[in-house]
Amino acid sequence: MPVEWITWGLIALALILAAAGIAFSALLWQTRTRNRTPQPRVQVPAPLTYSEEEYVRQFRDQIESARSRGNSEDAEALQTRYEQELESRRALESLRPLAPTELGVTTDRFSKADQDTIRDLLDQVENLPPSALNPANCFLLGNAFHEVGDYGPAVEQYSRCLRAEPDHTQARNNRGFSYFRLGECLQAIRDYNEAIRLSPTMSPAFHNRGLAFLTLGQYNEAVQDCTRAINLDPNVPNAYVTRGLAYVNLGQHQKAIEDYNRAIKISPDHAEAYNNRGVANVNVGRDQNAIQDYTDAIRIDPDFALAYSNRGLAWANLQRHQEAIADYNTATELDPGFAQAYRNRGAAHFQLGQHQQALQDYEMAANLDIDSSPNASGDPRLPAGS
Repeated sequence: MPVEWITWGLIALALILAAAGIAFSALLWQTRTRNRTPQPRVQVPAPLTYSEEEYVRQFRDQIESARSRGNSEDAEALQTRYEQELESRRALESLRPLAPTELGVTTDRFSKADQDTIRDLLDQVENLPPSALNPANCFLLGNAFHEVGDYGPAVEQYSRCLRAEPDHTQARNNRGFSYFRLGECLQAIRDYNEAIRLSPTMSPAFHNRGLAFLTLGQYNEAVQDCTRAINLDPNVPNAYVTRGLAYVNLGQHQKAIEDYNRAIKISPDHAEAYNNRGVANVNVGRDQNAIQDYTDAIRIDPDFALAYSNRGLAWANLQRHQEAIADYNTATELDPGFAQAYRNRGAAHFQLGQHQQALQDYEMAANLDIDSSPNASGDPRLPAGS
C-alpha cells in the first residue's frame, strides 16, 4: 500500500514538472521572438470617457510610454496623430469668430474670401478626436458647414449636438434651416415645432417656420408665423420680408410694400427687401418706383442677377427695350443658367423686330429645361433664415 502511494506521488510530481517546463519554454520562446513579431499598436485612449484635458494628458503619456519601451515606430505614429489633432483644434478655435450662433439673424453675408477661409478651416478639423466633439463644438461646426452651403454635413453636426443635448433650441432651429435648404420643408417644420415647444418665445423659429410654410404654398400660415415672430422681436427685418412675400402671393401687394418698407427702415442695406418691393410695385403698376428699387438692390449687391432681370422687366413695361436688353445681358453674364432672363431678353428682341436674336434666346431658355411661360411680374428672392 505505501509503495502504491509513493508511485502515484511520483507520477503527480512528474506531471507538475512537465507543465512547468512547457510554460517556461513558451515564455522563453515569446521573449526570444519579441523583437521579430510586430507588437500590437498602442491604442489612443478611449476619448468619450475622459475630459478634453484628460484625453490630451493620456495621449501624451502614451507617447512617452512608447518611447520609454523603445517602440519608436509606435511613438512616431502617436506623435503624428497628436499633431494632427492639435492642428484640428487650432482650426476649430479659428472658426469661432466666423460661424455665427444663429443663422440669418442679420442680413450680412460672408464674402467669398471668408467662405473660402471657412472651407479651409473645415478641411483642417477633420482630425478632431471624438473627445472634442462636444455639443458646443458640434453646434459650431454645424453653423460653419451651413454658411458655406454644405447643408448635409451641417445636419449631421446639429444631430450630434442634439443627441447629447435634446433641448438645445438653437441647434434645433438651425438644423431645421439646414433641412429647409436641402428642400426638406416638412422635416424643417418638425424641428421648428420642437424648438417652439422648448422655447415659446423664440422669434427666429417662428420666422423660419413661416418661411417653410411660404415655400409649401401655405401663405396664410406663413403670415401667422411671421406676425408671431414680429410680435416677439419687431427689429428683425427678415420676418417682414417673408411676410411680404406671403402677402404678394395672396395678392395683397400694398401690405407687402408696407412690410418691405419696415424691413428697409430697420436694415437700409437689405437687397432682398428692395428687390421684392420692386416686384410688388410692378404688380400695382408703379414701374418707375420698381426701377428705383431694383437699382438700390443692385447698388447693395452688384452680383444680384435677379434684380437685373427684374429691372429689365420694368424697363420693358415702359417700352424701353434697349435698357431692358442691357439688364438681361448683365443677368445672364452673372448667371449663365438663368433661363427666365434669356426668355425675357427674347421678348425684348422680338418687340424690337430682332427675330433671329429672339429665337436664339428662346431656344437657350428652352434648353435650360424649365417652364417657358413668361413671368411678367418678376421674381422675389427669399430672405435668409433666422
